Amino acid sequence: KDLFNIYSASRVTGGGIVFHSTGDLVFSCVASINDAFFPKRLKNKMALIADILKQSFREVDINLEYFDRNDINQDIKFCNTYFSPFELYSGEEKVLAMTLRKLKTCFLIQGIVHLYSNHDYFSDVDPKYKKYFTKGLTQNVDIDTLVIKFKNNLGC
Repeated sequence: KDLFNIYSASRVTGGGIVFHSTGDLVFSCVASINDAFFPKRLKNKMALIADILKQSFREVDINLEYFDRNDINQDIKFCNTYFSPFELYSGEEKVLAMTLRKLKTCFLIQGIVHLYSNHDYFSDVDPKYKKYFTKGLTQNVDIDTLVIKFKNNLGC
C-alpha cells in the first residue's frame, strides 16, 4: 500500500513526513521573539526546550540522550532520516523530534515525543517505508506525570 491511505496534515514549521502513532505526545510552543524566558538565538531556544524535555524524562526515570546521526542517508521527505542536534534518542531510536519556524514577531516550535512504535501502529504500510519508522520509547511512561513535569520545568 502507498501512503495515500494515511491521514495527514502539513505543519506550519514545514519538514518531512512524521509518522504519529496513537498515544504519541505532540506539542507546540509559541512565544514572542524577545520573550525573556528564552535565550536570544533561535538555536538556543530549541536547545532550551530539548533540555527541559530531557530533564522531565529524567524525572520519570527515563534517560534520553542527544545522538549524532550525521552519518545516515538523509531523505528530506521523512523526518526520521535527518539529523537535528536538538532531538533526543533512546539508544539509536529517535524519541523527540522538533522543528522551529521564525515569524516576524514570534517563533513556533513544534515537536513529537514518540511514545509508541510506528512499526506496530503502521504494520500494514508498504515495507519500503519501515526505514522511516521509529520504535519510540522501549519503556512505559505515565504521560500525565510526564506532562506535569514538563509544565513544571517550563515554569507553567
